[in-house]
Amino acid sequence: MSNTPLHHSAARRWRAWGLLLASGALLVVNAAAQSTLSDWIGKPLDEIRAAAEKGDPIPQRILADAHLSGEGVAKDPAEAAKWLRRAAEQKDALSQYTIGLLYDVGEGVTQDKREAVRWYRLAADQNLPEAQYNLGAAYAAGSGLDQDFHEAVRWFQKAAEQGDLQAQTALGLALREGKGAEKNPAEAAKWFRRAGYEGDPVAQFYLGLMHHDGEGVTKDYEDAAKWFRRSAEQGHAGAQYYYGTACMLGEGVPQSPAEAAAWFEKAATQGHALAQYQLGKSQLSGTGTNASPAAAFKWFEKAAAQGEPNAQFQVGLAYQTGRGVEPDRMASLKWLRLAAAQGSAAAQDILLNDTNLPPFEAIARPDPEPASEPKKTVEVKPAPPAAVAPPAPMPGPDRLPTALAVFAAITALLVALFGALAIYFLKSRLSGLEHELRETKRELARTNTHLNTMINYVESRMIAAGPADPKVLASPAAPQISGPASEIAAFKAHRPRSAK
Repeated sequence: MSNTPLHHSAARRWRAWGLLLASGALLVVNAAAQSTLSDWIGKPLDEIRAAAEKGDPIPQRILADAHLSGEGVAKDPAEAAKWLRRAAEQKDALSQYTIGLLYDVGEGVTQDKREAVRWYRLAADQNLPEAQYNLGAAYAAGSGLDQDFHEAVRWFQKAAEQGDLQAQTALGLALREGKGAEKNPAEAAKWFRRAGYEGDPVAQFYLGLMHHDGEGVTKDYEDAAKWFRRSAEQGHAGAQYYYGTACMLGEGVPQSPAEAAAWFEKAATQGHALAQYQLGKSQLSGTGTNASPAAAFKWFEKAAAQGEPNAQFQVGLAYQTGRGVEPDRMASLKWLRLAAAQGSAAAQDILLNDTNLPPFEAIARPDPEPASEPKKTVEVKPAPPAAVAPPAPMPGPDRLPTALAVFAAITALLVALFGALAIYFLKSRLSGLEHELRETKRELARTNTHLNTMINYVESRMIAAGPADPKVLASPAAPQISGPASEIAAFKAHRPRSAK
């Protein structure tokens, strides 16, 4: 057989088929060699490491988990990232998801949100619900990619339908608020209920809110209290505050100020500002707990530091009256101004009406403001509060009357000036109208005089001419009268009455 191009092409073709078959056989061998997680439970670490070195992704992932937790080996996130990458490159979805987490937080690798999203997407495309939820969360936050609420909802939906509790709660929030999907409180309540029955505290909290307000479900304080209690028992601060409020008011549960104070304290300890304020009020009045102005002041101060205006007012009042703390005029002014800047009517009243603040020994005023309506904002994932610049201080009470007097004087001066200008222009206009009226009267008088003169002239001409011949006047062939006789007839028809 000669070496023709045809034979060379046939040889190449057979060689390609041989390589393809060999690679296919290798894949089958590798697939058979790859084990499941249950195959490695209880196996010694050395055996797991040996299998990982041979390329089995399951032992690679197990070894990475060990380095992340420090169980049986030295804790080494960088070593964990190395093994996770090897497993992820073999399309192990859990490894792809986990290395995405490492890039997300910068553990063992340099933090890179875009790289985190890339790995989340690879795992999400393999239908891993945890990765689908994290990818949706990245879209919602605009972390590592452009913010897109519709894409976020799409991935939340995929994960929620697989039973991921966080995704079900996130989908419920999106439907409740109308972000990335049409607003649908009833559908939101359905997803909250699914996650709530599975024990998700955030879903339980929001389901309690919706029953409390009758949003998408029947308004029912008992159901609201039930879901608040379930969430509160799992440590959700917002639910603890709301359940405490229900106990204080007797909404859906027997009224119990003591139990309310206990739940307020649980939430306050976790940093919930409204709970701190309510606990301070309870301790100040001795409602459901021992009265202690000093303890109340500490909770008011914690809530005030978080910007709660009613608490800021209470701190300012305490410094003013020496209730639970040593009197301090400057501190009192500071907190009263902060509260007033946020709309506290009681603080504004003190600053506006008391030029010099009352003496420190004055009797403390009763708290004029009830607890503000609880805020329905609870973060799914707690984050440290962002630093907020304090609002600009209001003018001091000692300078305020002077400023008001100056302002009033300037306002009165401007009003007088504009009034004088208006009167001046009005008088000028009236004077012009009077002048025009006088000129019109003069013109009418001249016209009347002229008309009388013409009438007299015409009459005198007619008298001089004598009576006309009747025959001539009656003759049909007579010419039309013209001249003075016709003129006097026209003028008599339109003669002014004053000329008669």
